[in-house]
Amino acid sequence: MTPTLPYRHLRFLRPTPVEVERCREIVQGTTGIVARHFNKRFSLPMSLVLARLGMKPNPITYFNMLVGLLSGFLAWRGTPLSVVMAGVLFQLASVLDGVDGEVAKFNRSGSQWGQWLDTIGDTLTFFLFVIGLTLGLYRSVGHPWILWTGEIAVFSSLMFAGIMLVFLKKNSGSGSFVTYDRAFVGRVAAERGPLATFVRYGRYFIKKDAFAMIFFLLTLAGWPEGVLLMTALGTTTACGLMLYFNVSRRVSVSPLQLAKEADVS
Repeated sequence: MTPTLPYRHLRFLRPTPVEVERCREIVQGTTGIVARHFNKRFSLPMSLVLARLGMKPNPITYFNMLVGLLSGFLAWRGTPLSVVMAGVLFQLASVLDGVDGEVAKFNRSGSQWGQWLDTIGDTLTFFLFVIGLTLGLYRSVGHPWILWTGEIAVFSSLMFAGIMLVFLKKNSGSGSFVTYDRAFVGRVAAERGPLATFVRYGRYFIKKDAFAMIFFLLTLAGWPEGVLLMTALGTTTACGLMLYFNVSRRVSVSPLQLAKEADVS
């Protein structure tokens, strides 16, 4: 049986059976709700064309970092128009974030350095956007709570990123946050109990694809302050939960074993 394409519009590129199978693998391995139902519809056609042209993943990652840096700069400007444009570029960066990994899968050209580069780029883009938005809103609005909220968001995000990076460094050869999500958060979400249930559903809202879309919609709606509030609340909650589960799992489950069981792309 000939495999079917995950999105009908891909047929205009006339993909080969191998390319069709790669597309299906990419979509089936995508856990983010926004990424699977929205971002991949745009990133997969770009990735397929770039892979055919022989493009390597790392230059795509560098370009995506530039888009993210520009979004942070526009957020720092603080004007209503620049903040909306920053939200648009941040959402664009979220779409492009999948392209480098998809090209690597099409061409079988992935590497550990590429994973770390993608992780560094995503983290840098996120922090510059939040910092730029905090400073931009404070300059235009002047309320002290904006600075406090931005500081909480940055600090808790640093803690959360640190938890994941330490896990990757100690227990896995991967440089991708996907490893932590699949090998640790996924195992926690499969357990019973109210906290595990909260993680099971809440994990989708702190993924880059989801919060980039929420950021975009909030800036488009003229409430960029909501971005800082959501970030501070979400990352603080995630940081506290993952600290708790990391400590408890060191007693009952080997993180090294979890990392080995992860299906890392």
